[in-house]
Amino acid sequence: MPAPIQPATARTLLPRLQRSPWHLLRVDRAPQFHAGLADALDGLFPGQFGFTTLPRGELRPELDGVFQTALGALRRGVLDGYYLFDAGKVVGFHTGAVRSAHNAYASDHHDDPLRDRITGLLGRRSASELDAVHQLGAYFVPIVQRRLTAGPAPAWNDAPRESARSTPPPVAPRPPPGPDPYATLGVARDALDEEVKAAFKKAIKLNHPDKVAHLSPELQKFAEQQVLRIKAAWEEISRARGLA
Repeated sequence: MPAPIQPATARTLLPRLQRSPWHLLRVDRAPQFHAGLADALDGLFPGQFGFTTLPRGELRPELDGVFQTALGALRRGVLDGYYLFDAGKVVGFHTGAVRSAHNAYASDHHDDPLRDRITGLLGRRSASELDAVHQLGAYFVPIVQRRLTAGPAPAWNDAPRESARSTPPPVAPRPPPGPDPYATLGVARDALDEEVKAAFKKAIKLNHPDKVAHLSPELQKFAEQQVLRIKAAWEEISRARGLA
């Protein structure tokens, strides 16, 4: 059954965003999701996603409080594209622009577990539809996976608001000495060396400065921090496996 994509207005947007922990919102003049994108995300994260479209003409001043990151308002305002919400906060933005098959990287089509999963979920689709969903998924899926496995990254930390509570929150269990390098790269501990290398290259490419140049300074800083985490994870794994 296809994942439902619901249109929203200025009045109904906030209630729709509150109905699911994760939400993907498309803003445009006549917004439409790329064919198969909602189905793929719903298949990868069953029951966790909501999907909504909002015409640009429905943007109102009262919605400024909706488009917020954990660090505050979007500096460049609300642009056309896809907004990924986690618990009501914007954690990712993609313009929706995708490369044609002629301009796709060779690595987009080889040894890519995410592409294989998307193809398996969507079944018989045109090559252009699969390419578009794969490119968008390659941006959004790692964000969801990182936040599900490791929690919000420092750049999105809500600690200042939490410390302002009159009653301190319960003390959380002490975290392990360091992040799991395999979780950072999004691979299993028993993954083959080739799979680990492919995940490292893909993660680095995803957070490359050219990929995030159109995003806010906060997201660019987040990408820089991710590159450092990804490189540290690769170095730890490569030392342990003798790949260095």
